[in-house]
Amino acid sequence: MPQPSTKSTRLACIQLCVGLGLSWFLLSCSGDRPSTRIIIDQPDRTIGLEVTYREGAHEYTHPANIPPATLLQAFRYIQVIPASLLSRLTGGSSIHEPAFTEEQTAWLAEKISSALAQATALETATFFWSSPRENGIWEITSGGAYIHHEALHLHLANYRHAVSGKTLDPQLKYHPLTPWDEPIHRLEATPPLRDHSSEFSTILRLASSWHFQLPLAKTKPNTSTHTSKSNEEQTNADNSSESIRQRLQLLQELQQNGLITEEEYQRKRKEILNGL
Repeated sequence: MPQPSTKSTRLACIQLCVGLGLSWFLLSCSGDRPSTRIIIDQPDRTIGLEVTYREGAHEYTHPANIPPATLLQAFRYIQVIPASLLSRLTGGSSIHEPAFTEEQTAWLAEKISSALAQATALETATFFWSSPRENGIWEITSGGAYIHHEALHLHLANYRHAVSGKTLDPQLKYHPLTPWDEPIHRLEATPPLRDHSSEFSTILRLASSWHFQLPLAKTKPNTSTHTSKSNEEQTNADNSSESIRQRLQLLQELQQNGLITEEEYQRKRKEILNGL
């Protein structure tokens, strides 16, 4: 009699463990794991949309029509103090350099603008950029952008972090909001961009990362109670003209920086002007 009872007890314990393990697995797959939509997937860079909303937080103002020129300027407002042994020993350096190259700012501005236009109120537009170095070392920069409280928020989870490996870990590419190491560079914002602390890092439990905020131009309310249709059409025309101007400016910068050919520049310029 005792022996069958012992076997039954063991069997019940095994079934309980399997059940608990399966339950944990299902919860981990459907619960806290980030949900990501990859929009652009290239060997050295990605653009995606990741759900970062948590219950009780404020939803983002998405989808959002943010011109590439606005994002272009935002990235240019970020400065870096190059990391060096001398700067560490002296407690800092007065030398500031642009944190991003012209190639990076142009590409990121265009792609993030497109991603924000597709984002839901629960998603952050994410980006990842990698550059190979010697001896199997990769340098990675990643983060995200979202619109909240009439401001553009830029979050950098990683900036020029060095990682080793013959191939990049997919986790690095497809979860750009995850910090992978302590920062070795110091980033600063120049006006009108400013350093900003928000609930973003707290919600996602992101330590040792940077967060910047750029106020967006507010739309002036119409106080007239008798707004005519012609005034509304004029406003729409002005907005359209400003958008076209910004697109032409960005296109010219891409051509001047050698990111597109003269033929591509002329063809795209013609397409934009045809939209007038």
